[in-house]
Amino acid sequence: MKRIWHHPEEPATGKRYWRSTGELEQRSEFLNNLGVEFPAGDTLTEEERENSRREFLKVMGAATGLMGLGLASCRRPSLKIMPYTDHVEWVIPGKPLLYATSMPRAGGCTPLVVTTHEGRPTHVQGNPLHPFGGGVDAFAQASVLDLYDPERSQRPLVAGGKSGQSSVGWGRVRKVFKKIQEEAAKSQGSDLAILVGDSSSPSLERLLRELKTKFPKVGLYRYEALSGTGAVKAQQALMGARTRSVVRFSQAKRILALDCDFLGLDPVAGEAIKEFSKQRSLDAPGGEMNRLYAVENRFTVTGGMADHRKPLAASLIPVAAAVVAAELGVAEAQALAKAAPASLKEWLAPVVADLKEAGGNAAILAGSRYGAEVHALVAAANAQLGAFGKSIQLVQGPEPLALGNLADLQKALAGGTLKTLVSLTPSNLLFDAPQAAELGSLIRSQKVALIHHGLSVNHTARAATLHLPAAHYLEAWGDVRAADGTYSVVQPMIEPLYDGVSELHVIQSLLGKTSLGPVAPAADADPAAAPAEPKDDAGYTAVRETFAATAGGLDETKWNYTLRDGFLKGSAYPAAQAVANTSAVAALIANAKVTPPEANAYEVVLVPSSHVWDGRHIGNAWLQEAPDPITRLTWDNAALLGARTFRDLGLEQGQMIKITVGDQTLRVPAIEAPGHVAHSITLEVGYGQHGLGYVASNQSKASDKDAQRGFDAYRLRKSDGFVLHGAQIEVTEDVYPLAVTQDQNTMEGRAVYREGTLEEFSHQPDFAQKTGMDGHIPPNISFYKGQVGVKSADNPAGFDYERDHQWGMTIDLSKCIGCTSCIVACQSENNIPVVGKDQVQRGRVMQWIRMDRYFATYEWGTEVDPETGKLPTSDDVNIDPTADQLENPEMVMQPVACQQCESAPCETVCPVNATVHTEEGLNAMAYNRCIG
Repeated sequence: MKRIWHHPEEPATGKRYWRSTGELEQRSEFLNNLGVEFPAGDTLTEEERENSRREFLKVMGAATGLMGLGLASCRRPSLKIMPYTDHVEWVIPGKPLLYATSMPRAGGCTPLVVTTHEGRPTHVQGNPLHPFGGGVDAFAQASVLDLYDPERSQRPLVAGGKSGQSSVGWGRVRKVFKKIQEEAAKSQGSDLAILVGDSSSPSLERLLRELKTKFPKVGLYRYEALSGTGAVKAQQALMGARTRSVVRFSQAKRILALDCDFLGLDPVAGEAIKEFSKQRSLDAPGGEMNRLYAVENRFTVTGGMADHRKPLAASLIPVAAAVVAAELGVAEAQALAKAAPASLKEWLAPVVADLKEAGGNAAILAGSRYGAEVHALVAAANAQLGAFGKSIQLVQGPEPLALGNLADLQKALAGGTLKTLVSLTPSNLLFDAPQAAELGSLIRSQKVALIHHGLSVNHTARAATLHLPAAHYLEAWGDVRAADGTYSVVQPMIEPLYDGVSELHVIQSLLGKTSLGPVAPAADADPAAAPAEPKDDAGYTAVRETFAATAGGLDETKWNYTLRDGFLKGSAYPAAQAVANTSAVAALIANAKVTPPEANAYEVVLVPSSHVWDGRHIGNAWLQEAPDPITRLTWDNAALLGARTFRDLGLEQGQMIKITVGDQTLRVPAIEAPGHVAHSITLEVGYGQHGLGYVASNQSKASDKDAQRGFDAYRLRKSDGFVLHGAQIEVTEDVYPLAVTQDQNTMEGRAVYREGTLEEFSHQPDFAQKTGMDGHIPPNISFYKGQVGVKSADNPAGFDYERDHQWGMTIDLSKCIGCTSCIVACQSENNIPVVGKDQVQRGRVMQWIRMDRYFATYEWGTEVDPETGKLPTSDDVNIDPTADQLENPEMVMQPVACQQCESAPCETVCPVNATVHTEEGLNAMAYNRCIG
């Protein structure tokens, strides 16, 4: 008999949770899909199913007959199983081996432990031993897929040929580099320039210093698409060139984030998520939870976790920083603070008071992409709070290597003396640089030979004179410094799959220390002769030399411990004196401009993508299919608009708009984004690349050279800034199909999210169990005799979980930030396939974990008007109440795991008992019984 469910009603708190505006407004298209498992068009009638079965049998019957006729003489291919006669030490087939390493990131690293099977990396996780280790984000989790990407660059390419490029052998590459060395020796390097990314590798820095010594006039430059230089410039002016700051979130009881998504996509020097989350628990040190304030133009992961949030145009972030600094006593900020709107001053007043009360246990953070004026104001404000030395640790590193920026490189190119530019930056220079097309034209007009080193044949690689395939970080030796200076090793798990080379190899080749690529054996070599001793890898040699200099000598025991742990103990930078030269603020903010957006002059805010970062991960299908934490969008980017702007323009979801900034125009679909400020447009960068295959560019065949996935937001950018002003919007009639998962798997009438205040929890710790529907787990009924279910008075033969183990997983929603890293980790661990944009639109996502993002608003009429003493209604106001609610809702995250280990339906239906329930409460599978 079918069980009748009795769902407890949602609590009458006046708070309403919703995942989309369609659910909030109860639109017909949302209500019509509530009872449908898959979206409209994907659910077949019984007659359609029967026809589909018949057609399938017809086609398969014909195909089988043809196969028998046409392949009668074919035999099954002969496959051999090779015995493991020569065992490798520690390698047992089927058993994993774990190694410590680090993933290089812009300005730092992510410490990892990598799981390998028979010498092949299969999964990564955080290194808990590392001072800055613990968890990993989605980019690190998915990096193992990049290693096996079939679209990776696999061989050196030179300009020429029918397709514009042709592959060459490594012998040709070695000749090119030998010629570069000879010309650099004659000119002392004046005709050579090296462009690197924002790397923290001490070995790379050491080799670049050697190159500068050998060729004194060589040009050294740094470029990273999303690594703003404002923070570095401000810190050098206020603290000195050698001083670096590390945020200690474990000490920060009050945090103000000025458009700084430190829990999401903003790189911050410190272990942000791990330390911040520890302070969001009842078990927090001192028994006091931290408090987070966020000011931002759109919802971010950090804004969703904030206790108090203020939507504000990105153009006004400098003004907000000035108001805070002025209130804290920074006299130089007074003039700029006067430009702040009254509403902003009113909101910031209690925030500043709270920060003052916390003193040194407070921290103010600014987004990494803002200029030096914002970071100078923030540093001065932190100094006034006494944060340096407490919530913000200052360390003293070595004197940094002098590197020019992109503007300096452009001047050198225009000067006409450069002959060769070697690009080692992981960014796509001729795609994501400001005015990238003009930069490419400058390189061509000056006849500069561009040598590109990278993992993919992207825009820059196709424009290069010579392209070198890069080695993945899991294939090459290297090293990095963590935020506090801890020396960390990057060790390879596998030989380079496509003979790629690391950036250390390239610099060593320019120094004449090694040759690039594999060397073919001599044709007349004696096959009977003993094999030559293998030479040490050039990267390995470089790292060992740097380690010896860092550790005070090459101690083999210490080296082996470093490889085992992934870092050198005691190698962090020493503490620096907490002194800030606040007088330098005036010069840095002198040219600060305030340009608030208006109805006819929108601002455009360029932000990193949760899928592709700056575009370098666009070929990673795991990341592409993981829904954006806020918009739930997959496989694309879109223009995010606030509710009022979206509705004033009369838009519908996915409708194409034309954004014009100066002489640049971009066509892109629009999405209504709750919590987004008015007259502001947010665009994720990195999409819109051509010629990179199906996953990255939606390219189904080689001739589809103009195919692209998403839309190129970089083309609007003309300068270093990420906030563009004076944009115009033109609405078109076209609608672009977007794969948004936010309304999929909607649960009707259930109080799915449960929350309460700290006071409510202290009075009733089990309040969450009193809310929402009753248990929906079906009874575990087995055909076979034995223990079934949980032992109770009605089921004495059940599992006794009081005596035996009971495995389970608990998620602390006070700590969960909704970053979707768990989705990618589950996909990596369980080898779950991706289904592509088309199937995501049909609701056929195969991920085992879902991250539901809910917005929360208070219903009209739940707060008593203090003047009338009555509950107000929507008739009492002259604005659209729904649009008003969408201005600044709350945001909460609800992870939904598969939960099949606890009560798997396959256990009750398996005819051969291949899947069973163990005594410890887990679902186990006997694969040799399974008949499929």
